[in-house]
Amino acid sequence: KKIGAPEVRSWSALTASAVALDASAPRTGERVASAPRSGARVVKDTEVTLARRVRRDPDVEEIRPVAVELLAGVRSGRVELPRVDPRLARFPDCVTASGGDAGALADVVIRDRKFAKAVVRIAQGAAFIRGVHVEDVRSACEYLGAKALVAIYLEQVVRRQFAPVREPHRSAVEALWRKAIVTSRVAPLIGAMLDAPWRDQVRCVALFHNAGGVMALSLLSAAEAPGELVEIEQLERDELFLAGPFGELLAERWGVPSVLTRAADALAPDGSVEHAVLAARAIAIQAGHLCFPGHLFADPVPHLEALGLGRHHLAELRAAAENAAG
Repeated sequence: KKIGAPEVRSWSALTASAVALDASAPRTGERVASAPRSGARVVKDTEVTLARRVRRDPDVEEIRPVAVELLAGVRSGRVELPRVDPRLARFPDCVTASGGDAGALADVVIRDRKFAKAVVRIAQGAAFIRGVHVEDVRSACEYLGAKALVAIYLEQVVRRQFAPVREPHRSAVEALWRKAIVTSRVAPLIGAMLDAPWRDQVRCVALFHNAGGVMALSLLSAAEAPGELVEIEQLERDELFLAGPFGELLAERWGVPSVLTRAADALAPDGSVEHAVLAARAIAIQAGHLCFPGHLFADPVPHLEALGLGRHHLAELRAAAENAAG
């Protein structure tokens, strides 16, 4: 089944600094005030190590042909991508048209009950930690800001679209999505601790890469031969291979607004966003959101130390993780 697939434009500005994980990539540009310190110990994390290797050599033998063929099919349009729920589809255009004014977006948010409830719930959880009172959709939108609303929009879109029925794909998608949600809530808090200029944008960065992984697992479930047994370690390798490209394709297809893309172009070439996302991800995993065996060695402390933070910040970040998962 073929659909009209648009030409894919690069979305690497929104993802590369946080999740591309290529150690050889150049890091140039302006540094934020809380730049990573040199000499921080390197965390042993098999997922990160494998991701680096896969992205440097996409033809590694560990990737199954079905995953390679699936990527080619999605890029060419032979494999259809899910369409956005029509009740949410216009939201990115509304963000652009409003100039990012969160107050003006409240009228749009309130039209979708599930979206509005999610916005209020997330805002109340985040505001409670800071001692701020949020009572309705309008105050929730103003508290969160337009960039956070875009991330919540994407969260709702992805949540409604992907639901593989076979195992181990189904359990992996559920766990990966919980990890994505927690990561996307904790990473902005790390940015706020640093007073970093990317603290709002990082929510979307953390979420959408994982959305690509969720999509990959869902489409793999449909593409594999009926009854095929897949080891969880193999599924992890395939997901790592597909997550980044699928995230870019979803962003293109679902119209991530240019106001967010422009803001993301300036995201921390010094590596601070990558450390923030990986620290948030490790906190999510330690909170029990474990998807794959390669996650077992996740440790937030080296990434926090690289940002000038430390163990004494973990209590607040773990509280945010528990609230996000609730």
